Amino acid sequence: MHELEHEKIKIIYNHNVIEANGTENLESIVIESSIDKKTQIIKINGLFFAIGHDPMSSLFKEYIDT
Repeated sequence: MHELEHEKIKIIYNHNVIEANGTENLESIVIESSIDKKTQIIKINGLFFAIGHDPMSSLFKEYIDT
């Protein structure tokens, strides 16, 4: 199985999370396409953000150990 193929994982490109919903646990999110601005609601119970592959943490180096 390819690392991007898993029955419980869906990778969604070119979208922004604009709302997270749930009472005690995450139950759904509202996402917006960065291409056409259409929104959709997705029922989920977990979320991982991938913003970039190189951490941009150098601006914090004088405040915390990195």
